Amino acid sequence: MKQSWEDLLTFKASRRDLATLIFWRDVSCEFVVSTFLMTVVILILTTNDTHAYQPSTTHFGLFAGFFIYSLLETWGPISCLGHPPAAFCFMLGGKFTVARTVFYTIAETVGCATGAGIGYALTPFEKRSTFVAFNPAKHGLSLAQSVFVEAVFTFNLIFCIFSVHGSDYARKFPILPNLAIGSAIGTAIMAAGTFTGGFMNPLIAFGPAIVSGDFTNHWIYWVGPYVGGIPAVFLYKFYHWVKVRHERLPKRVVPPAGGETEVLDTKTNDAPGTRVVQL
Repeated sequence: MKQSWEDLLTFKASRRDLATLIFWRDVSCEFVVSTFLMTVVILILTTNDTHAYQPSTTHFGLFAGFFIYSLLETWGPISCLGHPPAAFCFMLGGKFTVARTVFYTIAETVGCATGAGIGYALTPFEKRSTFVAFNPAKHGLSLAQSVFVEAVFTFNLIFCIFSVHGSDYARKFPILPNLAIGSAIGTAIMAAGTFTGGFMNPLIAFGPAIVSGDFTNHWIYWVGPYVGGIPAVFLYKFYHWVKVRHERLPKRVVPPAGGETEVLDTKTNDAPGTRVVQL
C-alpha cells in the first residue's frame, strides 16, 4: 500500500525500513555504486599519458553522462542514486523515509571517500601531484554566482529524475528514461564545466578534495544542489496537483448546433456528434 508523505516522515516508518533486509541491501548498493563512481572519476580526471589523453570538460561531460547512464541501467533495479541531495529530494517528494535518506547519505559519502582512496592508490606516484580540488573562485566567480550555477543545473536534474522515474507521470512507452538523466548530467558538465564544474552532486567534488587535501570553498558543492533541488520537488508536485485537480473536475456534454444528442457518462465513450468540455 502506498504511504502518504506524512507517514514516511514518521519514526514508525523509519523503524520499519531499518528492520528489513532489503533496506540494508539498498544501502550497501549505494556504497558500492558511489565507490565505483568516484574511483572512475578520479581516474578520468587524471591521465597517465598526456600525449594520448588530456582531460577536458567535454571528455568529462561525455564520460559522466554515459557512465552514469550505464550505472542506472545495471544497478538501478536494486538501488543506484549516489546523490545525497537527490535522496533528500526523494524524501520531500514522499518517496523515501527519513532513515533511508540519512543512511543513503552516509553510505554514499563513505563510498565516495573509499573510491577516492582507491583512485589515488591506482594513480602512479609521479602523477598524484596533478590532483586539484575544484574551486569556482579560480574561474573568477563570486560565491553567490557559484551557488546559483550549481543550483540551476541541479534544479533541472532533480526535475528530470522525478519526471522519468516518478509514478505521477508514468509513460506508456518509456524510451530509455535513464538516458535523459545521463544527458542532463553530461550537458550540465559541458555547459558549466568552466564555471563551477556543473557537478550537481557534492560527491563529485568531495573525492578530488579528499585526495588533494584542499577544501577551499568546497561547501558550494553541498549548498548549491540542495538550494536547486528543493524547489524542483515542489514545482513538480505542484504540477501534479494541478493535473489531479483538473482530472477531478466534472464534465458536461455540449450538443452540436441544430440538434439534440444523447448525454452519456463522460467516463465512457462519447456519443457521435458530441464534444466534451471541461468545466
